[in-house]
Amino acid sequence: MNINIKLEGILSRIVENAVRKGLVKTKAEAVRLSVLELGKEYGLIEEPDVSEKTARELRKREKQKPVKAKSPDELFR
Repeated sequence: MNINIKLEGILSRIVENAVRKGLVKTKAEAVRLSVLELGKEYGLIEEPDVSEKTARELRKREKQKPVKAKSPDELFR
C-alpha cells in the first residue's frame, strides 16, 4: 500500500528529529516504525508482517541503548 501524508507541527518535528539523531534513516522509516508500534501497543496484530530486512533492523535497534533528550529544548534543537 502506498500513501501520501502531510505532517505538520509537532509530528513533523518529531520525524525530522528522529532522522537527525540517527534513530531512523528516513522519514518513511519513522512512519513505518510508528505504525508497527501502534499495532503492537493496541494489539492490532499478533506478529508484525514485516520483511526480514526490516525485522533484522528492528531487532538491532531494540538492543541499542535508547537516546533520551534531557529537556524539551534539547529535543527540538
